[in-house]
Amino acid sequence: MAPFVVGNSTKVQSLNADQLDGLDSSAFTSGGGQFFSAHVERVQHGAQGTLLAVPGALTLQYECLSTPKFAVLPSNLDVAYDWEGHAGFFPRRSQAMHFAETDSPLFVHILASRPMSKSGDLPILVDLEIAAGWDAATSTCTFEAVGERFDA
Repeated sequence: MAPFVVGNSTKVQSLNADQLDGLDSSAFTSGGGQFFSAHVERVQHGAQGTLLAVPGALTLQYECLSTPKFAVLPSNLDVAYDWEGHAGFFPRRSQAMHFAETDSPLFVHILASRPMSKSGDLPILVDLEIAAGWDAATSTCTFEAVGERFDA
């Protein structure tokens, strides 16, 4: 049996669970988030384009070759990735990052963030899963991405 039962929403004096973790609830992000997804299939060999653009954060481009390729173009973000068991981190990345896999399919997890800055940039977080595959029988590619952007 529990030590006590709560039967209403009245705040009990000296029983403040709000700071059990050492942080006040106001320390957490209260902004909104956006869900993004994109999927293209039967992309012809040699074709390229933009799969997904997360405004103010990053753009995801693709190229269909017998080795499907992705380019992630971040907008001055800290970028961490996990690609087929290889991990990396790039602080304040603005240059393109390229991913390709000779053994289809290709899976990449991207986590990009920007903390609050002195110049007034608001913090953001982008969590993105990317996948690509090559179909040798039809000489086409499939690309997809799904993720979320969180703002402060």
